Amino acid sequence: MGHTELDKVRVSAGTASVLGLSHIASFDEPTCAYVMIGERCTRDCAFCAQARSSAAPGDKLSRVTWPEFSARDVAEALRAAADEGKVRRACAQVVGTPGAFERSIAAVKLLKSAVRPDVPVSVSYSATARIEQVAALMEAGAERVALPIDACNEQLYRDIKGGHDMSRALSLIHECARRFPGRVSTHLIVGLGETEEDVVSLAASMCQQGVTVGLFAFTPLAGTRLADRQSPDLGSYRRIQLCCYLLKRAYLEHPAASPPEFRFSSGRLASISIPRRVAQVGALWGEAFQTSGCPGCNRPYYNERPGKIPYNYPRPLTPVEVEDAVAAALDGVELDMESASIEGGSTR
Repeated sequence: MGHTELDKVRVSAGTASVLGLSHIASFDEPTCAYVMIGERCTRDCAFCAQARSSAAPGDKLSRVTWPEFSARDVAEALRAAADEGKVRRACAQVVGTPGAFERSIAAVKLLKSAVRPDVPVSVSYSATARIEQVAALMEAGAERVALPIDACNEQLYRDIKGGHDMSRALSLIHECARRFPGRVSTHLIVGLGETEEDVVSLAASMCQQGVTVGLFAFTPLAGTRLADRQSPDLGSYRRIQLCCYLLKRAYLEHPAASPPEFRFSSGRLASISIPRRVAQVGALWGEAFQTSGCPGCNRPYYNERPGKIPYNYPRPLTPVEVEDAVAAALDGVELDMESASIEGGSTR
């Protein structure tokens, strides 16, 4: 593999503001510095602004704009922001263009060289990668690698991810989770046509393997194949958020606790049974509705516009916000918090 240098990189608009590279009004600032590597993917995910068939502007990813700066300026600004405690993580978002792997290695090294040792670097790569590539990204300095699944059942995966094979992606994640415990993440998108059961079942499988789940709400973007699809129902998203949070607490943060059990009716969440220990560690349920994924990543306005009720809160919720979110999550859901012990914990 030849040595690759980065001359220019794109950063999210919010990141540019935090780093002092530009100035925009912001209600909530990102706690992670986001860098985008590459432009115009060779893959064709139906929801993505960077997809091969997309007519969206080249500086877009989700609803966020990504202005371009010199790599040197970004590194210097990131170093200063990290030293001031403004940045808790740095992350490279890799677009699947020719030479993307070599540039992603260079991006990880650039970010790693610019932050303090206690500020982790992550990279969002492709679930069609080879395990040797994942290993190389970690050797270059990535604390963790995200391998996005996005679509939560096999048919949607084929239809929306450009004909790719979901089983291959799941196999890669399984092997990476085994070889690199605690260092693998994935992304799941709600609102592509899946059921709540599809998402929660897949999230349960990921958490059981020690994989961190980042939950996203589908965002329709002009110029993409799914531009006319609606964003997911907020109540449905809240139910999925609560389930994923309980799974994370049971499997990743408090593995000694018995896991929750979920029951579904026609794909919709119908009931949650929570052992006492899980209920106790999950008492502050407001955390369930904050941005999920790698620690230190809050992705403000990635899925929503300022002024709207966010799908993913980029900050701690107020007491009123917690009350509203919990009420939405439990609407029509039977909750049993008295079970002393639940065997298994698989979704059904």
